[in-house]
Amino acid sequence: MSGSSLLLKRRSAVRLVPVLFAAMLLAAGCGDKKTDQPKDKAAVEGQSQAVPGQLQQPSMPQMVKTNAQPGDKVKVLYKGTLDDGTVFDESNPDTPLEFVIGSSEIIPGFSKGVTGMRLNEEKSIKIQVDDAYGKRDETLIRRFPKASLPKDMKVEKGMLLGLQDQSGRQVPGTVVDITESEVAIDMNHPLAGKALNFNLKLLSVE
Repeated sequence: MSGSSLLLKRRSAVRLVPVLFAAMLLAAGCGDKKTDQPKDKAAVEGQSQAVPGQLQQPSMPQMVKTNAQPGDKVKVLYKGTLDDGTVFDESNPDTPLEFVIGSSEIIPGFSKGVTGMRLNEEKSIKIQVDDAYGKRDETLIRRFPKASLPKDMKVEKGMLLGLQDQSGRQVPGTVVDITESEVAIDMNHPLAGKALNFNLKLLSVE
């Protein structure tokens, strides 16, 4: 049994005590309005809410969210593949992805895919380029002098490098060409221009 259910039972038992006490007084013919009113303020409030012969209904438990909606914080397991079946990313079962639906930290198509999912539901989605990492921009292939790289760095094609833009933000870049004097780096996101497929499972909604 979950902790929230146990808490509800404890809360209900406490609320029923003054109601039962008031019913016992009425059945015994006691409780003159002028002389036998209880001194305790909580008891007075309990009797004023009681209905003879009836028990007060316990408060309803708070509704648990079961459908993910924009603004909800969720935990999701996922596996991402390209159209050719290549797995480009996969969550760890012990550390699912946690995010707020609609936040800028997640690509739009992923948030849209999770929206409306039920708790523990599994589904597959396809995210088109515009809702993923966008189209490729060939002007983002930049050439840098080899001398600008650390001397002890061995650069190879396909290597992912962390670069800094003018605002100091970290930007990933992929080495696409190497000459004697220059290194060409593609500043597009590695998944730019690609449709993405995801298998999803919704673990929690808050």
